[in-house]
Amino acid sequence: MPFHSAAVAIAACILSGPTNPPPGPVTSTYKTLQEVEPRIAISQATTPGDADSVFRIAQSGSYYLIAEVEATGARAGIEIDWAVASNVSIDLNGFRISGSASTAPGIRTMVFAGGTTLILRNGTIAGMGSWGVDAYAQTLTIESVSVLDCVNGIKAAGNVVSVTRCKAFRNGTGFRLEGMARVAECIAEMNTGDGYFTFGTCSFDRCSSLFSGGDGFEIGSGCTITACEVAVATAQGIRAGSSCTIRGNTVQNTGAGAADGAGILVTGTGNRIDENHVLGCDRGIDVDGLSNTIIRNTAHGNTVNYDIVSPGSQWLGGIVSTPGGMGTATPWANFASP
Repeated sequence: MPFHSAAVAIAACILSGPTNPPPGPVTSTYKTLQEVEPRIAISQATTPGDADSVFRIAQSGSYYLIAEVEATGARAGIEIDWAVASNVSIDLNGFRISGSASTAPGIRTMVFAGGTTLILRNGTIAGMGSWGVDAYAQTLTIESVSVLDCVNGIKAAGNVVSVTRCKAFRNGTGFRLEGMARVAECIAEMNTGDGYFTFGTCSFDRCSSLFSGGDGFEIGSGCTITACEVAVATAQGIRAGSSCTIRGNTVQNTGAGAADGAGILVTGTGNRIDENHVLGCDRGIDVDGLSNTIIRNTAHGNTVNYDIVSPGSQWLGGIVSTPGGMGTATPWANFASP
């Protein structure tokens, strides 16, 4: 037998499998559709809507979009009914939920007892006549969701809230966080209200507020904001109450629509304002409460660089405003330059 023919014969034997298969019935080795994609596709067959929503999720499970969603009338795009569901995950799968000035939120939870867990990720919500996302769950996670051109952006409320890599663009309020929230790598841009507003104990890490019509960040008490950026805010760049940590942020060009806009405004007590850089604002760092720690900040080109009430009642690292003074300053000093 020629070599080529022999090779073909050997290969055919290898590919054909054993000539003596094991006893018993022949069974399929293929996976079922449920095994390949164990989640539930959002459709009228599986999640039929009602007068209030295009799609309504009424049982716990993992769901995903298979097409764009357009809400009409006063309906929401997707509604989760916590009266009958408790744990829901929704993958928008890169698709968009869109609406008009009359529509309800793009994604909305109906709060009765309150769901245990909601995970929402990976998509866009645009043009809704309310919030893009209006969600409450005991544990709420929102990842990689963009909301644009809605009356308001993302409202996230719950006992434990995580919002990561989301964007709010050209809405009213960009983000509203209620409860105990952790927010990271988010962008609020060109919103007509606040970029970020909190009602609870929240932390922000590497977030940006750009061109906001209100405050860049309006945080309450007990909050932390680190390594964040504010560029152009009509009112204050960062407004804080009491017992907050405000560290390592950059704030510029605030107070565009208010004669008293500050880069950082603190109204309460017990705050730590540390290693921030504030420039081009009406007032750089403005502290109206007592017993705050103000150290290692730099303020440049503000109309008033530091406006500190009762400096003797603050933990103030001193303010160096003369060139060359850095060499004689303490490691805790704040610096001011024209």
